[in-house]
Amino acid sequence: YLFIFVVITFIVFIIKGMKFDHVILKKKIFSINEEDLLRQIEENLKEKFTDLKSHVGKISEDKNDNSYQQIISKIDDTYKEFKSVSKKFKESSIQTNSLKQILTDLTKTKESIIVSLKTFSEDDFKGVNKQVKKSIIEFYESCVNFIADFSVNHKLNVQIIEHSKYINILFEVEELFIEKEELTNNALLKTILEKVHGKMEMANISNYGTIINASVPLDLKHPDNSKADKRTRIIIAEDHDVSLFGLISLFKTKEDIEVIGTAKNGMEVLKLLETEDTDIVITDISMPGMDGIELAESLKNKHPQIKVIVFTMYLENWFVEQLINHGAKVFVSKNSKATELVSAVRSVMEGNNYYCPQFKSKFGFKGANNGITQKLDSLSKNELHIIKQYAENLSKEQIAEKMDISPKTMDNFIANILLKLNAGDEDEIIHIAKKQKFISE
Repeated sequence: YLFIFVVITFIVFIIKGMKFDHVILKKKIFSINEEDLLRQIEENLKEKFTDLKSHVGKISEDKNDNSYQQIISKIDDTYKEFKSVSKKFKESSIQTNSLKQILTDLTKTKESIIVSLKTFSEDDFKGVNKQVKKSIIEFYESCVNFIADFSVNHKLNVQIIEHSKYINILFEVEELFIEKEELTNNALLKTILEKVHGKMEMANISNYGTIINASVPLDLKHPDNSKADKRTRIIIAEDHDVSLFGLISLFKTKEDIEVIGTAKNGMEVLKLLETEDTDIVITDISMPGMDGIELAESLKNKHPQIKVIVFTMYLENWFVEQLINHGAKVFVSKNSKATELVSAVRSVMEGNNYYCPQFKSKFGFKGANNGITQKLDSLSKNELHIIKQYAENLSKEQIAEKMDISPKTMDNFIANILLKLNAGDEDEIIHIAKKQKFISE
């Protein structure tokens, strides 16, 4: 028995040892980390350039013109090999690392300019496809290099902000004024953006410096300049026939909005979504079967890309709190004017929140963001400057003219402020600024 026990123990030990060796071997073959890869590149380059130096040493002895051509060809081949390895390494990094991490790493390599990078995204840019991600990285690096050519030790503030339909890339460099022609003549930056239907513009702001504002659409199938159908597709969940008929009639007159389906409760909405794509669901709270709160929760879990507009008589604290927790950012009372609901649809498609006057007066903006307001220190100097001018009763157009920026750049600034502060509109921006004592009552 002792002999049998020893034999079995020996066999088990051998099997475990074989498995361990197999795992080690597998790791060696398939798990090459970044340091190993870089070391391989260095060793290959060292070998190549040692060979080139050897050829160069023989140039003095061999006066044949063909020798020079061979050296040139070897240099070209070595460079191409290095570029191909470098390209593979960058593509591997794009696939495995987050956009924020890649941009942060790139920032650390810039020595001639002081770069401060801030990113704003609810899910850390996880929904950004590979092509858009790659273009943002290329544009970021190229634009920082472009600015660095004109700057030594200037401070560059960069913001990468994800909105519902696009990503805004904003470069703000202090105390440096770059001629607009320099940017428009930069073929590389234009080429990078053109691949993903992006746009950019530059402005010099007095007493500040230069800003470069770029936007990249998240949906490459339907860029801003495409001829695709831009109508907003909505589903209406309403169990009262008269109200439902009124809503359908309201949206029929709007060329930019299309009602693709109606439902009497939440279950019918989910059934419609099995065959229909929609942008927005307009829902009442009180409905038989699955009510509006349960529907909002289901949409958040199963269809997070769909916006929810709550159209109801019930603006009670408990209902509102539940709906906000389930992602609803738009509330319109049934006592509101019909135009309020149309404005809400258009506002939410631009990436903004929307709260009707009844909602604002009832909750004093507190319910609008579930008591969570971002601090003003998340804003840049230019964004804070815009808030101050709003407080002086200047219009958006007047502020843009005063800062000498285009309406498009001004819209980007406002959209970024709304997103960072989780605000519904410009009035709420002022309310938050007063509450945090940035501007006086």
